[in-house]
Amino acid sequence: APSDATSGAPLESIFDQLGHTNIRRRQLALDALTDLAMAKSTEASNGGSTNDDAPSLIVRSAKARLHANAELDAAGSLWLLHRIGQLTPMQLTSLLEHPSTLVQASALRAIWESGERMGNDATTPILVSVRRSLQSDAPEVASWAGMALARIGDRSDVTLIARRILQVSEEDPMLRARLRIAVRDLISRRIDSLQLLESGEWSHEIKTVVFDVMLGVTNPAVVDAIMRSLADKGRSLDDSLPLIRHAAKIADDQKLDQLIAALRNRAGDERSSGTKLFRELRDVTVGRNSQALTAWAEQYVIDALDAVQKAARAGELTSMWKANAGKEWAFENRAADDKQNEHRYRSSFTLGENYTGVMTSPSFVAGDRFEFWIVGHNGFPAAEDSKLNHVRLVHAKTGEVLREAFPPRSDTAAPVNWDLSQWQGQPLFLEVHDGDGGSAYAWIAVGRFSEPSLNHSNQLDDWRDAIALMEAYRLPGAVNSLRTLVADKRLDVAMRLEGASCLSKVNGDASGEVVGWALSTLGHHVDHAEVTQSFLNSASAAPSERSTQNALHLELLKSLSSSLPRRSQLELARRLAASRELSPWLLQGVEEGWLAADLLADKTVETSLESTLDEESKTRVLAIKATLAPVDDEHQAFRDEVLVQSQAMAGDIQR
Repeated sequence: APSDATSGAPLESIFDQLGHTNIRRRQLALDALTDLAMAKSTEASNGGSTNDDAPSLIVRSAKARLHANAELDAAGSLWLLHRIGQLTPMQLTSLLEHPSTLVQASALRAIWESGERMGNDATTPILVSVRRSLQSDAPEVASWAGMALARIGDRSDVTLIARRILQVSEEDPMLRARLRIAVRDLISRRIDSLQLLESGEWSHEIKTVVFDVMLGVTNPAVVDAIMRSLADKGRSLDDSLPLIRHAAKIADDQKLDQLIAALRNRAGDERSSGTKLFRELRDVTVGRNSQALTAWAEQYVIDALDAVQKAARAGELTSMWKANAGKEWAFENRAADDKQNEHRYRSSFTLGENYTGVMTSPSFVAGDRFEFWIVGHNGFPAAEDSKLNHVRLVHAKTGEVLREAFPPRSDTAAPVNWDLSQWQGQPLFLEVHDGDGGSAYAWIAVGRFSEPSLNHSNQLDDWRDAIALMEAYRLPGAVNSLRTLVADKRLDVAMRLEGASCLSKVNGDASGEVVGWALSTLGHHVDHAEVTQSFLNSASAAPSERSTQNALHLELLKSLSSSLPRRSQLELARRLAASRELSPWLLQGVEEGWLAADLLADKTVETSLESTLDEESKTRVLAIKATLAPVDDEHQAFRDEVLVQSQAMAGDIQR
């Protein structure tokens, strides 16, 4: 832009670029004309002597082009005049009748930008025109009308924009998203609009739109609106879960207690409802100072553990399966060849088609025959069977694979029958492998076992929820109930170990956590009955002196360490190194020979020990490392990769 423009010719050459098809040129021209007009006006207002007529030339030329047939020229001129303050809100409103939708959208955008200045003072004619534009078939006009109403509209406009959202075609997600933003911004500005939730004015469909949008509103008044909505029995608890989570996240401590009281009232005695609520709230309420939440969580855990104990007494409690890499397969319903479609199947599909991993059952005593149902795929139907997804029956003592089955390559479950008479009375277990990492037809699921302890159990769900809540909220009032179950030999050993580890976490017993982890890692394929029983006895007994407890746990860990595979020894070293209380155990283990010395050369272990060991211990570590062969970065990366791969193949490696 010529800074010394004194005639119309240079300006017109820039104006010509406002109608150029290249958006970059249009933007440069708009910026140049705006800067020039504003600079000259500022110079004149500061008392500068100038004969330059550039500002008036720019205004005259822009106004002349405002009604040009070329819509790019008209829209560019409109935006220029708005920028330099030459269009009033009423003049912008008149342009909403312009034949070009681009000009209309530009005018609405200018009204939206001016909205912060107009606020609640927008006149009725302006609002009427903008509301009319909201119904435009042109998406860019409708979206900018919604955005403008968000800044100048009143609470009734929430209804108008929500209705317009319901009219938007599925093929235009961008318009729907822009209008949802408009509703969110309008509710944030006019929070009193949420009073309409109870007025009867909004249909169920409009309420659904508003509820969804409320997830983006952080005004504390939203919490009150959500609490009031819980009284609406016509809205399911499942539909309300995202809102409840949002309310808990933004509520202060006092509001959180009120919200918990409302939720507890809504859930009543239905533990399934409480389960859903706690799963939704857990990660946004941990660490919050809410007595109501703690009291509810404690009572929920006590009731859940009581249900587990009753099932154990009745012999109805199933056993826990173990997942490698900590990813447990969830249950889902599947159709079956015999049309019994109500059964639940443990399915790798719940972790996504690309997932690969192994689920291992607890051991069971073989009977004469064994039956279960299997469903899933092994690659695309037209492709050769990859046999990557399969079920293995394994002898718990020898590790020998006794039987193998493959999914029917169908979404409908089929039965599997095995004759086990030659192993009758012997301990066996199942491994269910998802080895297919493909994007489709790559999952497996099993269920309906003739051995009842392997099937889905509501009480097992209760147990897992109780453990998760205990670990999350550290509930002292439920400790005795959990300690009783840890001592109950009718429960599966894996469950009791999980409970014992949970007690260690709740009590701040780091050494107990490590021993519990080591025993769980070894699982039921390595016989450490005495160590396991000693740990369970310690966990279920009344708390003893920490030093006495630590001494016991150290002896247990020593006896377990040699059985841990290499990858688990490295994980153990990392866990010990990260704890100021337990890092001396790592050094002691290396010096006494029950842990490998080269564990000290692991980068993660090295980093942790820098902050958890005292100076004298660090000197001892350096002396040990001086005797080791050096490990360069490439070697370390190789070791880390081997660790990752070996964890993915944990079941095969253990055999």
